[in-house]
Parts: sequence; structure tokens; C-alpha cells
Amino acid sequence: MTSLYDPAILLDSSCFSFFNDSMSESRPFRTTPSTQHKTRPTNAYLLNLPRLTSMNPANQEAIMFAAAGTTAMQHPSLTPYPMSKYFSTGLRMQHGQIPGSIHSSAQLAPAIAAELKGNVIEASIPFIERLFPEIRAPFRIDKKVFAQLDNQALFDRSKNSFIFPSDCKEATLCQWLNNIGQAMAEVSGIPLKRRWWYGTASLPPGGSDYAYRPDLVLLDQAYYDTLSASPLNSKPRVNWLLVRSFAEVTGEKSVPQRMGPTINAKSYVMSTYQFDRRFVLALSLVGTSKFSLTLTDREGQIRFQGTALSDSNRENASIFLKIISFFMFGKLSDIGLDPSFVSDPVTGHLTAVKVDDRSFQLCERIYTLENMLGRSTKVWIVASDNERFVMKDSWVHATRGPSEIEHLKAMLGHEEIKHFVPTIVCGGDVIINGEKDCTGAYRTHVLGGVHGRRIHRRIVTTPIGEPITNFKSKKELISALIDTVRGVCFLTLK
Repeated sequence: MTSLYDPAILLDSSCFSFFNDSMSESRPFRTTPSTQHKTRPTNAYLLNLPRLTSMNPANQEAIMFAAAGTTAMQHPSLTPYPMSKYFSTGLRMQHGQIPGSIHSSAQLAPAIAAELKGNVIEASIPFIERLFPEIRAPFRIDKKVFAQLDNQALFDRSKNSFIFPSDCKEATLCQWLNNIGQAMAEVSGIPLKRRWWYGTASLPPGGSDYAYRPDLVLLDQAYYDTLSASPLNSKPRVNWLLVRSFAEVTGEKSVPQRMGPTINAKSYVMSTYQFDRRFVLALSLVGTSKFSLTLTDREGQIRFQGTALSDSNRENASIFLKIISFFMFGKLSDIGLDPSFVSDPVTGHLTAVKVDDRSFQLCERIYTLENMLGRSTKVWIVASDNERFVMKDSWVHATRGPSEIEHLKAMLGHEEIKHFVPTIVCGGDVIINGEKDCTGAYRTHVLGGVHGRRIHRRIVTTPIGEPITNFKSKKELISALIDTVRGVCFLTLK
């Protein structure tokens, strides 16, 4: 019974989704008995403990709703099982299952490297064409665009090369990129939607637990105008929730060793703190004018290496301009955001979501799995027409068997279990730009990593049960926990 003193016991929307989230993504492991807990079994399972609702009475309603999503509970009188910081850090990032948080950037970098190992691939031009297809292009990159860039001393048509700044400082390259965007706006007649900002090179964005400083960040035009209008000595701090993309720049002649880890870390921050983020795009530029584009999603990472922009290579120049055009003029969905969500334009906080043409207000997020790769499950309490529901958002294996949606639909109409299992309201595979939102959508001719193809899925269900904090005695609480553990062990070992 001492194993019941784990700091977290998870309940999911159904037994099917519980094992999809908790067991199929990682393997159980043994722990070494502590001197403080000599009676603890050495084969006890350590289950998920992301950022969840506690057993505070004020959170009872959230815990009740979590019966249809995922929740954890931790009693203040229970002593959590000790675990070394090194051990929890490495496995937490690889499996997204281990309790504890990463407290420093020094710990985060090797953890991300371990998670990405075997999941990083190099891509060629077809990847760019698939990621940014012509059918969704804001405008064509044609002779008129190059002529306008030539007129503004940004491109030399006689050499078919960009006039790259000799000064590769953040402010200079930021202005250069914005000038390219402005020139394309003038020739296309389409106003800029986003601009680059270099203020984060000295003042790290807020809204996260990490003080990373992207050299450049891509911001919506309205937000950029607000920052620009502020006094020079009192520029507001950018929030990570409002960052659409970022870029790393250096005057060195080759890509420095530090650039990869810093792109990984900032991509992790955006993936973790932006709950409507599908994938993260990062641009990089070095002193020789070479550029690269890095995409990080729930399957892994894709890196595209361009040649030098100062070379006489019109094809390379066109690819770079296509990337910049989607960054600065394209839809937010083209650069990794989920258009199903509605956010506050001032704070960036999500306020609503649309599922199957039905709008729901986001009331509270009660579960987040904070790993970079894998399912990245998030569970919300949502409301519609004065009724509250639970919404689960996750990235599932494309090759796995029947989804939990099929199981929930099969249970519809069975009145005898109506109040014991969640009732599906709506949901399914997320559709964006007329296609299923899948990590394979832009991986045509690109090999996958060990995490495999993933499909974005979102379902809304009714809540079930009552707050687990409503127990009448300690005996009743322990009895409920024993039943939970027995059910987990039975289905796991079956």
C-alpha cells in the first residue's frame, strides 16, 4: 500500500485514452528504494505529473471535469517519493512521464538533445515546396519582385544575388529583413501582416520559465506598431505568447556549435507555452549569408540548409523569398499556429476554440504533457450554451489501431453506462487548409524518425462522476485509490 503515496494518480477520459497517453508513449521502469521509503516496492510505476489541478477545494469542479480528461491529485500530507534531479530531467524530456520540472537552461539543453536524438532529418527543396505550396502563397515570387528589390538596393539582378549586410548585428539584419518585406508589400499590393523585432536580443521575452533571448522575433504588425511607438527607454517586454517565429543570426563564417541547441531550446519554449502551436519554424543566418530553416513538431525536427544568399543563384534566392513571404504575409496556420483557436490580441491568451463548426469558450486548462515530441496531450474545461464539457487535444500515432473516438461512439445509446463513461459531443481529426493536420503533411519525400507520423486529434466529451475530494473519510479515499491502481495494473499486465 505504500505505493499509493506516489504524488500523482492519473485518470483519463477513458481507459483507452489513458493507456494511449501514459503507457504506449514510454515503458515503465523500476526505481531504487530510498532510505526514507524502505517499504516502497521497487517495481512501482511512476505516472504522469504535468501541470495539473491540485486537491484544493476551490478546484473540486475542475477535478470532477477531469474525469473525462486527465487529472492528478496530491494530498499535502503525503510525502512525495524522492528522485534525483538528473534522473528526472533526462527521462522527463524523453518520455514526458516523470514528475518534476527542469530548473535551468543547462539541464534543458541535454534533455532536448536526448529527446531529438534519432528524430532529426535533413531536407531538400521538395520539403519547402510542400511546406509552403504555391496554392497558398500570398503572391508569386516573380520578376517584378526581384526588380523592386533591385530598385531598393536589396538584390543585384545582374549577379542574381542578394546584397547582404556586412554588419551581421541583430538590428542590421532585422532592418534588412523588414526592408525586403516592405519591398514585396509595395510590389504585390498586399500589406505586411508581420515584422521582425530585435529587442529580444537584449531583453528576453516574458511568459515562460526560461530567460532565453532570441536574436529576432516575428510579431504581428499591430503588436510591432505598439512596441515601436513606445519611448526608447521604456520598450515593453515581448511575451512568448505573441511570438510567431524567431531567427538566430551571427557574423561568424560558419554555423557556430551553440546555434543548434539554442534553436532547440527556444522551439521547446514555443511548443510548450503556446498551446495552439502545431509546429515551430526558426530561421538562421550566418556571416557568409547562408541561411537555414528549422521545423520542429511532434514527430521530430526537419532542417533545410540553403546556400549563400550572396551567390549567383536565382533558385536559392527564390526559395528564401518564398520563406520570407509566408513568414511576413502568410496565414498564421502556414507558420505553425492552429486557426481553430481564438486568442486575445493583446495578451495572446487563448479564449475560445472551434470544434466541428461549434464554438466553445476555454474556461480552464487542467492537464498539459510538456514534452516536445509525442502526443503532447492537453485537456481543457470548455463551455457552450451555459453547459460545460471537457476537450482533449493530442497528437496520436497515425499507424495505431482504432482511436478512443470509435470506442466512445460505440458506447453511445447504452443507457446503462451513460453516467459512467464520457459521452462524446463532437470532434475527430483536425482539418486545416482542407487537409488532416498531420506531421506527414509537409514530409513528402522526407523520411520519418522513430516517433512516426502523428495526426492531430481533438474531441469534446461530457464530464462524469463527482469531485474526488468529496470523500467522506480517509478510508473511502484510500479505497478509491486502491481501485484505480488495481485497474491500472490489471490492464497494464493483461
